[in-house]
Amino acid sequence: MTSTKVIAHRGNRSNFPENTLISIKSALGLDISGIEFDVELTKDSKFVVLHQETLKLNRSSLIHADRSPATNWVNSLTLNEIKNIDAGSWFDEKFKDEKTPSLDEVLSLDWKDKEIHIELKDPYYWNARNLEYEKRVVEKIIPYIESLEKRNKKFFILSFNEFILIELRKLFSDLNIVWNLWVNSQDKKEEVIKTAKENSFNVIQLADSMVLEDITWVKDIHNKNIKCSVYNVSPTYSEKEFKSWDFENYKENFDKLVALGVGYIISDFPSEASCYLKNTEISRHN
Repeated sequence: MTSTKVIAHRGNRSNFPENTLISIKSALGLDISGIEFDVELTKDSKFVVLHQETLKLNRSSLIHADRSPATNWVNSLTLNEIKNIDAGSWFDEKFKDEKTPSLDEVLSLDWKDKEIHIELKDPYYWNARNLEYEKRVVEKIIPYIESLEKRNKKFFILSFNEFILIELRKLFSDLNIVWNLWVNSQDKKEEVIKTAKENSFNVIQLADSMVLEDITWVKDIHNKNIKCSVYNVSPTYSEKEFKSWDFENYKENFDKLVALGVGYIISDFPSEASCYLKNTEISRHN
């Protein structure tokens, strides 16, 4: 069987509003290896499962916004304020009762043998570091890591902010750490791999376009005994564009990534991806 694992990106987001309980519960029922979701800190230092750091409120419904000062930043709102927001109708009106879950709610679900991939978002890191926020993230995630370890769950901590990951490595020698890379890291391969090796990061996660543009990424990462995974680059938050994005058009890329030996594919179409990988594996052996 193929060694490439499929991880659902923000739950089953091709069919449900991403990072909601209904999306994650749906993904838990799929024949996949695990689920990835995003977390951010609220004003009162509670983790909520939400990708975009800024929100526009339209009749108390959630609409993702740009990073201008005029928008509502997640870390300027309390947990209760965010919990009162309709987090589903942006995707489809029938999901208007969906709310943004807390990290506690998501981790209390029955994960069985599914892998848990928690991405720590840092709203400041797009422009500059915010040491106070980084410190709070590290401090607040520690109890969750300790709890997951006690429950013997297989889990991974992901972030684009390598400084948060470096601090967590100092605290947890056995923690599965995944360093996400932005597409603009394409020309920094040697520097990236050196940093990951020096800080004992377990996985380097790339945009699929980075790997397909330069296939040596995977080999060079593996040569340093680091695993390599990729995340889809697909439309976000524009429902019309997103719903027209067809998995059929992505199969060729899946074939290339599997042939390169990528360990994980973080997919927006987890069910289709899993079925496709299994069927192609069977075909190769017939």
